Amino acid sequence: MRHLPSRLSVWTAAVVASLVLTGAGAGATAFGASPRSAGPVASTPPSLVAARDVASLLPRLHLPAGAVQSARPPPGAGPALVAPSIAPVTSNLASSVTYWSVPGTPAAVIAYITADPPADSRVSLSGTGGQNGVITSTFVGFDFPATKVLGQRSLGATAVASGPATTALLVEAADVWLTPRPAAERVPASARLVTVSISPTELPDGHRSPARRIVVTDRAKVSRLIAAVNALPASQPGVTACPLDDGSTLTLAFRLRRHGPEIAFVDAAASGCGSVDLTLHGQSQPALGGGFTLPAAVDRILGIR
Repeated sequence: MRHLPSRLSVWTAAVVASLVLTGAGAGATAFGASPRSAGPVASTPPSLVAARDVASLLPRLHLPAGAVQSARPPPGAGPALVAPSIAPVTSNLASSVTYWSVPGTPAAVIAYITADPPADSRVSLSGTGGQNGVITSTFVGFDFPATKVLGQRSLGATAVASGPATTALLVEAADVWLTPRPAAERVPASARLVTVSISPTELPDGHRSPARRIVVTDRAKVSRLIAAVNALPASQPGVTACPLDDGSTLTLAFRLRRHGPEIAFVDAAASGCGSVDLTLHGQSQPALGGGFTLPAAVDRILGIR
């Protein structure tokens, strides 16, 4: 899956200070440490897998003793307690939030949560948000290991003062499920010849490498090139970060025999968004990702430096 950028929000745009971690205090209670989710059934829709996982992530935060859940932002929370964005902008998103009223200051509550993180998680972001030089919220976010179905699994907490010694806490879980590549979108194993065309690329010394055109007939190399293309993931929906596009491209034309018709054609952008277009028997297929990794794989297979 391509790595998708997070929306600009209080979680990403207002990170101005790191939290100071503290040890967990005695007498604290955990309001949930749910077991790891079972692997998804093959027939279960990815959106349902994500929704179930989100529900299992929400209770994994360990909160200080005295935390009370509420159906809406606790009184006194004010406008600073806004649902943050801990997931990319994508249609493949499942998310849910809960609200809590917790004794203590926002900094102390977030420090406590960070010091006793959910099992199998890692801290992915932390800091404070504010306005006009005044800190109005403190937050922390955790990431969990991805699965074959879920490309991103996140859990975050945002705390704001709701009284002299109380904190309003928003907890958000967000999952991004992966769009699977169609089973039929595969370069046929019957291909016996591949024409590889490599456009000029920018070199570290400022020069450009020459264009190359290589005809591959070695059975082992042809098989490895087929496998490299067939291993590419489906392009995922959402906003994508596209670095500088220098126009470099890689194409592979697969044939049954020399001068025969193309049974598969791959056009990969080696820079920019790294998109890959695949045509099978003259029919365009759903877009693929991996344009950044395919050139390196081809170089290794063909022994190109």
